[in-house]
Amino acid sequence: MIFKEDTIISSVLRDSLTSEVAEIVANSPVIHQETLTYIQWAAPEMVKNVVLYQGKLPLFEGYGIAKDVESIFSRKVWLKSGGYIIIEHTEAMVVVDVNSGRYAAKREQEENSLKTNLEAAREVVRQLRLRDIGGIIVVDFIDMLDQKNAKKVYDSMKTELRNDRAKSNILPMSDFGIMQITRERIRPSLMQRMGDQCPACGGSGVVQARFTTINQIERWLRKYALQHSMQFKQLDLYVSPTVIEPLQNSDLKTELKWFLQHMLFVQVKPDESLRSDDFRFYSRKNNKDITAEYGDI
Repeated sequence: MIFKEDTIISSVLRDSLTSEVAEIVANSPVIHQETLTYIQWAAPEMVKNVVLYQGKLPLFEGYGIAKDVESIFSRKVWLKSGGYIIIEHTEAMVVVDVNSGRYAAKREQEENSLKTNLEAAREVVRQLRLRDIGGIIVVDFIDMLDQKNAKKVYDSMKTELRNDRAKSNILPMSDFGIMQITRERIRPSLMQRMGDQCPACGGSGVVQARFTTINQIERWLRKYALQHSMQFKQLDLYVSPTVIEPLQNSDLKTELKWFLQHMLFVQVKPDESLRSDDFRFYSRKNNKDITAEYGDI
């Protein structure tokens, strides 16, 4: 053999493995072994950091990553200070609007705006990496009167972007509170890769992929089954008709598969009032909506 293409495991390890990595967790014995093989060759001193995941919940759920992945479809991202950012995708660019989310007295307004803008700068860069956003990004920060504060926000944004592997350029904040960023586009954004074209809007927007909704449903069932082990509960699942189609096209009938996996009797029913990214579980015993009790909606 003259040349062999890297596997996705070795590619990820090659790009992400640094001295700052404290733990590498695999949820499959095969992936765990492949990771160990690569680490033994590339960084033997880090072999002790490779762990095979043994938790009951799925790996992403156990580490709180699933909610971050699902949040890429949300326009609004909340900040700890009470403010929030709105992320809009257009044909030409991505526009981010920063909002304080609360009223501040005039004497406190500048200080509150600076605090929110600094927090937003960190979150914007985090979202760019999380969503794999490239191209032109325009950020509309909260207006500030003091140019020194605008410089602090610009310096904070530059510092955050230095830790980003994708190349980027940034311009200082304008008098209108606008900051322009260009970020290297390596591949389509995560939203484009994980989204289906919306049948209602003909492609002008993106909705959550049906298989993402099915993954959310199966995570919900795993949580429910953990708390009702071997109790043979009967549930009705209401989903959009567009989600039922891939469920019916699976090799093994979905209701039978879920019964074998979780010992739950689940009947799937269409509900045209639900979006393709939504679902509702009802207890057949009392016809009560139990969706929110066992998962995030």
